[in-house]
Amino acid sequence: SMTDPLTGLPNRRAFETHFPQAQGLAERHHPVALVMLDIDHFKGVNDRFGHGVGDQVLLALAQSLKTLTRRADLAARLAGDEFAVLLTDLDTAGVQAWYTRLADHFVSELAAFGLDLQTGLSAGQTWLAGSSADTLNDALMRADRALYQAKARGRGQLALAADSENPAG
Repeated sequence: SMTDPLTGLPNRRAFETHFPQAQGLAERHHPVALVMLDIDHFKGVNDRFGHGVGDQVLLALAQSLKTLTRRADLAARLAGDEFAVLLTDLDTAGVQAWYTRLADHFVSELAAFGLDLQTGLSAGQTWLAGSSADTLNDALMRADRALYQAKARGRGQLALAADSENPAG
């Protein structure tokens, strides 16, 4: 199966299957951003309110991603509260604007579910290098390192991988 049963988003296998297409775009000089997201303090939400509420939080993020992801992009649930998004033909400011809209929409979705939780989204971003030598694992590791930078800086923000240059200039 290529769909996450809880969220209805593509799963890790679907993401891995789609990655070569995104890599091909990067090789043809289209900027492709890989953004790793996770929900701040998600374990605490599960521990304090139970897995049913945790599932609602995951569904709120999935709905936000479905609303704000263009047809040319791909948002997937990789595992737990870890999500990855491939965004095509945006520059650094465009990715930041997308993240800000996503974070705001996520808070609105939580409120629509009747959840008043002190949580948000942390994200790490890297650019695909535009070379077949840039593997999925390499890109995920760069985005994951940037995600940890966002958490270390206080959560609720997008961090750009230090070794990632914007191919859009």
